[in-house]
This record gives sequence, C-alpha cells and structure tokens, in this order.
Amino acid sequence: RPKRRCSLNGRGGGDRGRWRSARRNADSRAMTYTHALSFPKSGRTWVEIMAARAQSIVSGRPIEAFLAGRLDAHALRRDGLPVLEFGHGRKKRLITGDGAFPVEVYRGERVALLVRDPRDVVVSRYHYERHQHHRFDADLESFIRFQPGADPEANARWGLGPIINWMNAWARHRDVLGAFHLMRYEDIHRDPSAELSALLRFAQIDAPDTAVAQAVEYGRFENMRALERSNTLNWGGLPNASRPEGLKTRRGLVGGHRNELGADLIRWLDDQIDERLDPYFDCYRSPQAVAG
Repeated sequence: RPKRRCSLNGRGGGDRGRWRSARRNADSRAMTYTHALSFPKSGRTWVEIMAARAQSIVSGRPIEAFLAGRLDAHALRRDGLPVLEFGHGRKKRLITGDGAFPVEVYRGERVALLVRDPRDVVVSRYHYERHQHHRFDADLESFIRFQPGADPEANARWGLGPIINWMNAWARHRDVLGAFHLMRYEDIHRDPSAELSALLRFAQIDAPDTAVAQAVEYGRFENMRALERSNTLNWGGLPNASRPEGLKTRRGLVGGHRNELGADLIRWLDDQIDERLDPYFDCYRSPQAVAG
C-alpha cells in the first residue's frame, strides 16, 4: 500500500495528472511562473534535478541556473522563458504547525504539488532531522508519535502531524489557485518520463522526448548519490552528510517504511492517516476508510 492512485472525486476535483486554470484573466506572471512545492523529504530534490537538467538541455544554460537558490527568475522571464521554481513554499511553518493556509499568498498562483506516502515521509524526515541537522536525538518511534508542545519550531517539523497538516491545507485550498497540478512520488517512480513530461507541460516548458529521457537518466539514484558525495553541483539541495542516514539520497524507495517499522507502529500510522488525512488523498488511506 498504496497501490491506488489518488482519486480526485467530488471533494477532489478533476482527474490526477490534469490541471485547470481557475482564473481566465490571470496576469502574465501567473502564466509564466510555476511553484513546484512539497513537504520536505517527498522527493523534491530528485524531481528538481530532472526538471533542471531538461531545461538546461533545451535552453543551453548550465543546470545550476535552474536550481533553487541559483535560479534567476527575472533573467529567465526577461528572455521570455517560463520559470519553474522548487521549494517548500512561503509561510510553510504556518501550514505545517497550525494547519492554516495563507490564502493571500497563493491566490491565483500556479502550483505543482508533489506528495508522497506520509509513512515514508515521516521515516525519511526522522533520519534527516537526526543525522543531517542533529535537531532530534530520540528514537524513530518517538519522532513519529511526537505530540505538539510549547516549541513552535518542533511542532512544525516533527512527527506525523505536520505532514498531515501540509497535505490537508493544500487539498482544501487548491481552488484559490490559478492553476494546479498534482504529482505523486509513487507515480514518478513508476514512470518518471511521463510524470516529468506532464510537469514540464504544466509549467509551459517545451521539452522534447529526447531531453526528458536524458533528464531522467541524469536523475538516476546512483548518479544523484555520486553528485551528492562529490558535491559536483556545489548546491544546498545535495549537501552531503557525515553519515549515510543523513544523505538526501538515503534510500529512494517506495514503501521503505515497512523495512524500518514494526507492525504495531505501522498500524498506528495507518489509523492516523485513515482518520486525519483529507479524502482528496484517498490513495494513501485504507479501502475501508475510503468506503466509509
């Protein structure tokens, strides 16, 4: 699990992989500027590397020109090129900590949202918080079951809660956007070429199949691990780490949580997700919860 695609039913809108424009009279920035957003540890670095490589091939610019922290949106737009900017979004702590949504920030904006099974995200997040940033020093189960307290920073970072808050906030406010596109980490694993092509089309980036194929090859796990270890790109998105568990390229698996969690903890996660996750993301909920 999950084997189903996210069903975008009555509460969910249109079919997965399609997008719609909610505002016919959106300004030119909304037409050329796309936010690609995700909760941390949902596969953003992988997708960003592939998208940047494809843009590099078709534009003749170095790949670094399309990576977060290096991207010069003004220069791209001056040259008539669309902008695809990856990140975790503005006012992220408001969303992850409180489950609130900054409508005034994203109204009319163009957003591609990347999601991943919350079970895999919370396990990967634990390893990154403990072995890369050294902000959490307890065990994996304590991290997963973390309950909000007096520290707003921890409340927005640790445990399953912030992941659920993030996904629910976007599911419930996507109608305020100018255009919306959903990407699933699991779908990208299954067919990276098709999913990358869909993202680039949504961002109005014209990339031929040959460029997409080269980008997918560049984004292979082994190559990304080599890029991170060698710091070839000198980029914060692949920062390397002193311990393998702290690497951005740690595992890159679908369903990897099953290798690290016992049956009781998996059952607890399943119950929490069934109860708390918005039906827009039915693909991550049990058939019983969906039917109920």
